[in-house]
Amino acid sequence: VGRWVTDVTAISKIAETEPQAAYSGFCMGLSKRWLFLMRTTPNISDLFSPLESTISSVFLPAILNNHFTPLHRELFSLPCRNGGLGIENPCEVADHEHQRSLDATAPLSQIIIE
Repeated sequence: VGRWVTDVTAISKIAETEPQAAYSGFCMGLSKRWLFLMRTTPNISDLFSPLESTISSVFLPAILNNHFTPLHRELFSLPCRNGGLGIENPCEVADHEHQRSLDATAPLSQIIIE
């Protein structure tokens, strides 16, 4: 998680001059790194606190170049189709992603076990 915090901080510096590129890089690349861990490892939501803190206090204010509040954070975690930016809170989605992965692979796992 520490390395991801460093990566988010680095992409935040890019966001100061190229916010759209930084947003795209975050959504299409960087966030997928921890999504894999969420889907394969149970009960790790608390470990993402430093990452969420960096996203909320460094990255999002950098792409907005504006004052940022907790209400903004909630709004931007919504999917794009609902008016958000699709930048989910990793602490809130980690356990859900793991359960989703278990549900999706359950039929195949059952066949393998039998």
